[in-house]
Amino acid sequence: MDRKKSAESSRRTKDLEKENARLKKLLADQMLANDILSEVAKGKFWAVVAIANSQRTR
Repeated sequence: MDRKKSAESSRRTKDLEKENARLKKLLADQMLANDILSEVAKGKFWAVVAIANSQRTR
């Protein structure tokens, strides 16, 4: 019984870590989008182009 619980716990932990990584990436993408929109709103179009270009090289 303990082995089964341990295996389930390990699987659950792995699933949570995978979901956490997905959410972190989603948050980073959203923060980038917000930065771009903020720069566009300020009229700093070239700053947005520089940000977009730096993201393509990653």
